[in-house]
Amino acid sequence: MLLTSALVRLGADPIPATRILGVASGVLILIILFLAVRRQRGAGAGPYLLCLPLLASNGCFAAWSLSGMETVFFTLLLLCALLTAMRNPRSPLDCFLAGFLFGLAGMARPEGLLFFSLTFLYFLLPGNRSREGGRMKGLIFLFAGFALVLLPYLAWKYSYYGSLVPNTFRAKGGVDAEKTMIGLAYLRSFMAVFGAPAFFLAFVFLRPRERQRNLYLVALLCVYLLYVALMGGDHMPAFRFLVPILPLFYLLAIEGMLSLSEVLGRRAPSASPALIWALALILIAGNAAASARFLGRAQARDPAAFIGEKVGLWMRDHWPRDAKVALNTAGSTPYYSELVCIDMLGITDPRVASRKITRRLLPSQLVPGHEKGDGAYVLSRKPDFIILGGAEGGTRPRFLGDLELLRSPEFRESYGYRSHRIPVNDPEARNYPASRNGEILFQFYERRPPGRPDTAAPLRPQELLDAPGGR
Repeated sequence: MLLTSALVRLGADPIPATRILGVASGVLILIILFLAVRRQRGAGAGPYLLCLPLLASNGCFAAWSLSGMETVFFTLLLLCALLTAMRNPRSPLDCFLAGFLFGLAGMARPEGLLFFSLTFLYFLLPGNRSREGGRMKGLIFLFAGFALVLLPYLAWKYSYYGSLVPNTFRAKGGVDAEKTMIGLAYLRSFMAVFGAPAFFLAFVFLRPRERQRNLYLVALLCVYLLYVALMGGDHMPAFRFLVPILPLFYLLAIEGMLSLSEVLGRRAPSASPALIWALALILIAGNAAASARFLGRAQARDPAAFIGEKVGLWMRDHWPRDAKVALNTAGSTPYYSELVCIDMLGITDPRVASRKITRRLLPSQLVPGHEKGDGAYVLSRKPDFIILGGAEGGTRPRFLGDLELLRSPEFRESYGYRSHRIPVNDPEARNYPASRNGEILFQFYERRPPGRPDTAAPLRPQELLDAPGGR
């Protein structure tokens, strides 16, 4: 956000600005990986450099580089922190710099705190002496670098928001068995498509000299994967939550290949180098083929982005500038409409995000970020317009807030149904059912003065009873 704001200050449009930052982060990741491998491995760097085409051929890495989100920038900061922490020998300055980079990663995404904690424990292991002192000196410098960045940020954050926990974290709910099963299915899907290199991770402990370092890296992978499973994975395409560990994943895969080839090379020494290159080429080809087949959905904008843009522009041109709108697509629609909006899913609203949900009434509540809602709170804000469902609106409950509103007598008395057909002259429209006919049927509810009847509202009691959880 800070970097994007700086570019906007210079006159850049924030949408391409965020994509520039993402692509630049992706390119820097490849450059830094190349330099780090050359520095650490010297003349033996050749096989390790295969991690570069492996990463570059993974369509998830490419897709999120262009997404405009913080995913690949966080990956860059995390990779720099890990490479600095693993330097051998390691100076106190290296320890301080590693902590500093982990602090920046923690500002980009809260998972940076998880990786720092595991690295702190790794520094406690025997044999982790810094070049100019013992373990304690390295730990002090590591924590000092981390605290220099993150503690002032957390102090500001608490003074501004009144909380250290990101609102999005609360909005996505706690941990339970149902969400964990969905998270495990998310990991299983990734492994089915891009998980072939994981086979070689079993061989990374065959080298005694690097066993402790590899144990640390494998522990990072496993703990992070457990975290993703507990959070319920992600509903977006291209495995967003797994991109930050892809560089580490491929580095360890190459390490496992080398360990395996050394074992096999004792029996057939001439076959060892050829084996590594053959395996790597197979994995690179598999990545490319899987990306082309599996990631087609990531090439088109999310429906909430495309439809939300068209609807938001129409709202900007037709609704009063002081109008207040309650909706579920709290990204694209508010951005383009430039109106004050209430996020009914709670991603940007702490009141909705903090609500405790004891029972799920709709299938959409199992999707991370779509569990929360609070119809009574939305009505208390007295919005001028309410948009149920997705960006194009609707009359059926898709989310918890929709269901509670439709069941509310106050909503039925105070709001009337409206619709408008928005022409869409965009070749991309054919990718979205809501605009495939060259127009969007935009449905919403408008607040009406007390006592004024509205016979146009399509609120049939039987529809509400037939909704999931309605009875």
